[in-house]
Amino acid sequence: MKALGQHFLRDKNIVNQIVNFVNPSYDIETIEVGPGLGALTYPVSKKTKMFTVIEIDKNLIIQLKNNKNIKLNLNIINKNIMHINLDNFFINFKNPVKIFGSLPYNISTQLIYRLIKKTKKIFDMHFVLQKEVAERIIAKPNSKHYGYMSIIVQYYCFVEKLLEISKKSFIPIPKVESTLVRFIPRKKYAFPYQNLKICKILIKTAFNQRRKILKNSLSKYISIADFAHVNINPYLRAENLSIKNYYDLSKIYSLNKKIN
Repeated sequence: MKALGQHFLRDKNIVNQIVNFVNPSYDIETIEVGPGLGALTYPVSKKTKMFTVIEIDKNLIIQLKNNKNIKLNLNIINKNIMHINLDNFFINFKNPVKIFGSLPYNISTQLIYRLIKKTKKIFDMHFVLQKEVAERIIAKPNSKHYGYMSIIVQYYCFVEKLLEISKKSFIPIPKVESTLVRFIPRKKYAFPYQNLKICKILIKTAFNQRRKILKNSLSKYISIADFAHVNINPYLRAENLSIKNYYDLSKIYSLNKKIN
């Protein structure tokens, strides 16, 4: 368990709050990532009739199957979610699903990146994350936590911090605090999807040199005239720009055919 970076919720008050935020329903299929010892699995199983859990640890699956408190509506998948083909996986669900779980640090960022690209298949997501990761996800411009992850995740989803969770709420006690974050997929994106590739290049380039002014960090792609054309100050830094600003820059890139 320790090798998998697992820490299990034990605070019943926190568990109840998380379940209330997840708000499982009999009408919506629900997926839990990493049920662990079943602290969240048990109360959620009483409120939904279509419930899938994905757990990598075979020993934990045995415990879940032997837990008489959990209803028999549990569809257990013994796999590493990072190895699951999400396109094939979501075919099994007719309608958008609720996804929740307490994510270990070593997979949280990459898993979220994978899931947000499937927003048409997702009703909402609630994840317990390391506080540092949560801060990066929910950060706004002009913040030290604001960066590539903030922009990309917020492009796909509305994000909201719901609950601060003390490390004492887990066993074994981790070294870090945690935060519950809600992700609600956007029905309409802020700008055309085909420009996202270009936008990502600009964002990564700017934040890889976040101490530099944009005039210097983006000099390979953007001229002073380009900045003036979209009314962006070239003496700002990466964290000062909104997602709309980066879209405007990617748009002028496309027009100038500077990125193929």
